[in-house]
Order: sequence, then C-alpha cells, then structure tokens
Amino acid sequence: MSEVQGKTAAVDSPCTNKMTPKLWCQWLIAIGLPIAIAMIPPTPVYTKPVINFFAVTTWAVFSWIFGIIPEVVVGFLLPPLYIVFGVATAKEAFSPWLTNVPWISFGGLALSAMMMSTGLAKRIAYWAILVVGGTYKKTLAGLLFGGLIMAPLIPSIMGKIAIFALLGVAVCQALNLEPGSRAASGVMMGAFLAVAGPKLSYLTGSGDTPLAMGLVAKVTGTMITWGEFALHNAVIGIVYSILALLVLYATLKPEKEFDSLDVIRGRYRELGPMSADEKKAAVILTVTLALLVTDFWHKVDIGWILIIVSGILFIPRIGVLKPDQLGKMGLPMLFFISGAMAIGPIAAKAGVVKAVAGVLVPLLKGSTVYTFMSVYVFGVLLKFFLTPLAATAMFVSTVAETAIQLGIHPYPLVYMFKYGIDQYIFPYEYAVLLYIYSFGYMTLGAVLKVMIPRIFVTAIFLALIAIPWWKLCGLL
Repeated sequence: MSEVQGKTAAVDSPCTNKMTPKLWCQWLIAIGLPIAIAMIPPTPVYTKPVINFFAVTTWAVFSWIFGIIPEVVVGFLLPPLYIVFGVATAKEAFSPWLTNVPWISFGGLALSAMMMSTGLAKRIAYWAILVVGGTYKKTLAGLLFGGLIMAPLIPSIMGKIAIFALLGVAVCQALNLEPGSRAASGVMMGAFLAVAGPKLSYLTGSGDTPLAMGLVAKVTGTMITWGEFALHNAVIGIVYSILALLVLYATLKPEKEFDSLDVIRGRYRELGPMSADEKKAAVILTVTLALLVTDFWHKVDIGWILIIVSGILFIPRIGVLKPDQLGKMGLPMLFFISGAMAIGPIAAKAGVVKAVAGVLVPLLKGSTVYTFMSVYVFGVLLKFFLTPLAATAMFVSTVAETAIQLGIHPYPLVYMFKYGIDQYIFPYEYAVLLYIYSFGYMTLGAVLKVMIPRIFVTAIFLALIAIPWWKLCGLL
C-alpha cells in the first residue's frame, strides 16, 4: 500500500515543480490578469463587487488550469478572499457549510476509510473477478463488475483507483505482461474504466457529484435525494460503463490470450476468512445503503445519514475506525468543495450567472438533441483546461440557470455536462488517469486508442439512450 500512497502523493502534488520560465509565465498570468481586472473602473452595471468577483474568480480559474497551487488550497482561500474584497459577507461566503454537501463528502470519506482499512473493498474486487472469469475479456469484465459494486459504496475516487490499480498491477506482474504491451495496457485501462464509468451512477459515486448537485440546489432551491439521482442515472450508468468496456475490447486486443484466475484466487486466499471488522463493515454498509435507497420514504437527508454513520464508525467496540484514522481521511477536500461551492451562489447574487446564461440561451436554442449535445461538447472541450472538480465548481450553476431560462429541467442538462467532463484524452486531464498511467504499464498511444473513440460512443449513447431515459423519468 505504501507504493500506492507514494504514487498518489506524486499525482496529487503538481505544485512541487522548480521555477522554470513556463512556470514564471503561468504565475504572471494567474496573478497579473486578476490585478488588471481589479483595476477596471466601476460602472453602474459593473460595480466594484462585481469586478472584484471576476478578479478573485479569474485567479482561482487560472490557478486550477495551471496547477500552480493545489486545488484544495485555492478552494479554501476563495471564501475569505470574497469577504476581504467586499464581494460577499461571511454568511454568504461560508453558506455551503450549512448545506448537506460537505457532510455527504465527509460520510463518503469515512465509508471509504472503513472499506480500505478493513480489507472489505479488496475482498469485493477479487471476488468480482473470480465470479466473472480469468481470460483477458473476462478479467476486464470482472474489474468492471467490481467497480459497479463499489460505485455507491466508496465515494473516494482515489480510494477506488488505489484498489483497482493494485489489482491491475498484480495481474500484469503475475502473468509477466510486458509494460507497454497491448495486454498490459488493456488491463490497466480496464482498472481505470472500472472506476471512471460507474462513478456517474450514484450521488455518492464521486466527490464532485454532491458538489454539482449542491450547486444545482442553490439555483433550484431543492436538493436531489439519493434515490432520485439513482433513478435518473444508475441504469444508464451501467450501460455507459459497458459501452466503454466494449470500446476497450475493440481497440486493445492482447498479443496472446491469458488466464488470471490462479493469480486472483491466490490473492483472495491470502485475505483469509472475513475478520470481525470486515463483518461489521459489511453490516454497516448494508444498512447505510438501505437508508440511502429509501430516503424518499423516511425523508431523512442523505447528508445527516452519512454523518451519523461516520460517527458510529469511530465508536469503540461498535465501529471499525480508530481516532488516528480521522486525520488520514483526506478531510482538506471538504474545504475545496465548500470553497468551490461559494462561487455559484456569489456569482448568482452579483447577477453574473443570469448574465452568462442570458448569453448562452440564444446559442443553445434548438431541438432537445442540439441543446444537450452542445452542452456535452462544451464539457468535453472544457476538460482540456480544467479538472472535473474545477469545471464542476465553475460552470454547473451556469448550466443549471441556462436550463431554467430555456424552460428545461436543470437536472438532465447538468447530467449531460457531467458526461462531457468525464471524457479524457491525455492523462494530465484527470488525476485518476494520470495515477494509473504512472505505473508504466500503459502507453499514451493505448490511452488515445481507447479514450478518443469513447468520446464519440458516449455522444451516441447520450442521444439514443440517456436522453430517452430521462424523458421516461419525467425530466423532459
């Protein structure tokens, strides 16, 4: 596990570069452009608070684009900067902490820590491959099967990829698959897709999904329930994941067939019988999932369910987590999410969201397919410049407001945007892809062979399957 943690740290710390001319230029843009914006004379429309909003937000955007400051640091600096420069009051800047989104994220981190520390996550992943089989195609299908099972249970994307990366590396090493070969590239890409595809199916599938729906709630005034989100996305999320697997089958065929069953069976046996903590974790997960699925009936918000479950996990003799694990759960991400969430409401208060949406509405008017595919393409293009978290923080409020002005329910248009920013071509675009690429078993050519066709297959899937499904759900 130390190797995985080390690699994670390397991927998550892009700000340790030496000062090169390129880096100096990036810092000059990230600091100089906001200063230039702040010096624009105010007008009755573009008041000083509006100008300062654009200055602070521009600094955040370019800091995220260039990666010169960690995303988390930018996130927790945003609220105090908005306050200091007179853009918002403390109550407005820190209002996201009063929503359920940070607590959904906290609960997800706690559940992830439980799954990882007890070994239950690894047991589920091994079992999934054993059930499906051990040939090349069956190994990839088994990885996806494991990813689909764990999608609603482990919101931490890096937690999930740590497990599946180890599985992929174990298969490659045990079968002597040459690094850079089609077989090795296919196995590692299968591990990535097992995490990347199913995350869109559930509100607890990834950290940026609660952030997105929390921003939508700021526009609509109503937070979606876990069950509603699953109804809208679980079934089509499975289809989306399977289509990505079929693209992988078609584009990366192994040099020769292999069978990984013996390898995975050996790893599974090493786990031994389920420990007491694993059994506790299984019971807690089952009860938690049952409460999430039935939230439409008992009316208890998902955020309050998850925060109570998190507390139970730390109670001696009942839970499975120790106090020292609290500091290892990635809690700084809560500050990023809450800080990033402040952008939308403050922009809306300043009239920026409505103004930008007003510009987009004429461009997006047309048939349902045209409108939705335009938003999808926008998301795809945006991914060249922003990470999924940053893109979500910056643009979901605008997409939701645009949908309302177009007379469309905001949920499906936001879902469309989310599918757009889930398309990647180069590893640098997404920390999870960069992480698994860093193991050296997958070539850039292999990534391009799979991910470029996936963009077009996803577009067809959205037009022919997702949009009709959302119509069936009463969203269109």
